[in-house]
Order: sequence, then C-alpha cells, then structure tokens
Amino acid sequence: MSRGNIRYFLVFMVLIATACQKDKTGFEFDTIVLPVQGKVRCIEPTSNGYVFAGGNVNAKGFVVESDKYLTQFNVRTESLPREVYDAKFINGRWWFGLDSLQLIHSDSLQVFYDYWWRETDWVSDLNKNPIRRLAQVGNEHFLIAGGKLAFGVVFHSSDSANSWDEFEFEHEARGLCTAGDVSNWSAWVGGDGMLIKRSKGETKWTQQEVSRTFISDIYFADLKTGWLVTYEGDVMKSVDGGESWETVCKSKTVRGANRIMSDGSNWMIVANNGAFAHSPDGEKWMWYDFEDGLDLTDVVIDGDVCIISVQDQSIQRFSFSALKN
Repeated sequence: MSRGNIRYFLVFMVLIATACQKDKTGFEFDTIVLPVQGKVRCIEPTSNGYVFAGGNVNAKGFVVESDKYLTQFNVRTESLPREVYDAKFINGRWWFGLDSLQLIHSDSLQVFYDYWWRETDWVSDLNKNPIRRLAQVGNEHFLIAGGKLAFGVVFHSSDSANSWDEFEFEHEARGLCTAGDVSNWSAWVGGDGMLIKRSKGETKWTQQEVSRTFISDIYFADLKTGWLVTYEGDVMKSVDGGESWETVCKSKTVRGANRIMSDGSNWMIVANNGAFAHSPDGEKWMWYDFEDGLDLTDVVIDGDVCIISVQDQSIQRFSFSALKN
C-alpha cells in the first residue's frame, strides 16, 4: 500500500470512528403501559394521536388508539386472527399486516375486515410469512412479507389494492420504503443480502449492489437521498437513489437493528436489547441504552417528542432536548 493510500485509509477510519459514538445513558424518559397483553410492534400517527398494534407470536392481534398526549387509550380490538407487524393509514383506510400473509383493513377502526387474496395473487408459501411493512404512493400500494431465514415476497398494486403483482426472492425481507409522488416515485425493498428497487413506469424490480449486507430497514428522504441500517447497526447513506452506498456509522457491537426513521430534523434507529441511536443530520450518530434489555420495534418522531414501541405492551417517550443535555 502506497503512503498516499495509507493516509487515505487512516483518515477514513477516523471519520468512521467519530461518526458513531459510544453508548450514553442517564436521559429522562416516560414508560407508558398499554391496556392490552402482547408485544407492541408498530406505531402509526393520526391527526389527533397514535395507533399502536401488535400481539404475541401465535396469538391474537390488537389495535389501540390514543390521544396525542398518551393519556387516554381506546382498545379497538384484541381479537385479530394473528399478531400485527405493521399498520398504515392509506387512502382513507386502515391496513394491518399480520402473520401468515394476512391483511386486515378498516375504515374507522370500528369494524375490521379480512382482505381476501385472489387465487392469482397467491405465492409459494402462505404460512409463517409475516407482512412486515406496508407503504404507499398515490394509488400505488406496496407490502413485503417474509419470515426469519425464509423466502421473501414483495406485493405491488397500482389500483388501490384491488389486484397485485408479486416478486418472490430467496432472501428474508425486512425493509420497505417509498419516495416521490404520483408523477415520479420509487420504492426500495431490503433484506438479508438483498436490495431491490422499482420506479414509476418500470415493470420489474432491479437488484442494487449492497453485498454481504443484512438490511433491517430503509428510509429515503427523496428520490436520491436515503439511509439504510443493517442488522448489526451499521448506517449507510446513498445520494444516487441507492446505486451506491457509503458507511456513515460503523456500529461497535451487534444490536439487532429494527427500524430507521427521520423527519428531516432528527434521525432515529431502534434496535434490540433496549438500544437506540440518534442523529441530528444523518451523519453523526450517538447510541443510547434504556438498560432494560427489552427489544425496541418501531419509532415515531413528532417535533421534539420521540415515541418508541417496546416488546412488552409498553412504549417509551422522551424529548430530543433531553438527549442533548
């Protein structure tokens, strides 16, 4: 290695080391227990508050609605046929992704309906494949499914979930995001050793190069700029729509990352064993720890308030200003 290359390598390693700092604790937060039994797996904001959903493995799923201040809770149902992995309000209707490729919808959270897949939309294995993520752009609906160490599938509908096309792959599916609008959109799907993309006007998903990477989740702010987090907690950034990626945070320990989210002012990653990471710009990251060993599943950013769902029927709430003290 030449002297110039050695200097470049050392500078690169210093940047990586300083971009992802060690754990910090001692911040103030609230723990709020929901009036249901089971793991809280997802959060979806509403105009007046939040919807929380989840359930234990091989058990009934629940949906709970709250006010914005998390002081009043309304249990909408505790009897969905399976546990809920994701919830989204899309085009005036609630959609809930359950285990074993079950899809539930509701217009007002009063009555819940099974979505009946057409036989032409069936895939190789309907069992043991949770619907992990739901997303939408205009009338375009997307969902991904795939169990641990099992095959994955992405469903895409261009007619508001009336019909679908499916793409199956031999990878575990974990992350899904969309960016753009009805006139120009893209969707990305990531998982164990796999990242694929599809844009408006395209009929096929195309592979993007992220070798030997287990992608837990993806977030794109626009059609060009995006972030992904690996299962090991590494953070990577793209400025060309996912064609290439640069590591901006190299995690020091395996954390089992689950979710990455941003509102443009704060970036958050939630992971297993009570760990989460925060960044004010998507470049410099600080890891924190609730020190309770509980897995963190989803995160919502609402101004200065951060809400995280936890796999013990509870949620954690804190302000970003508390992290900066």
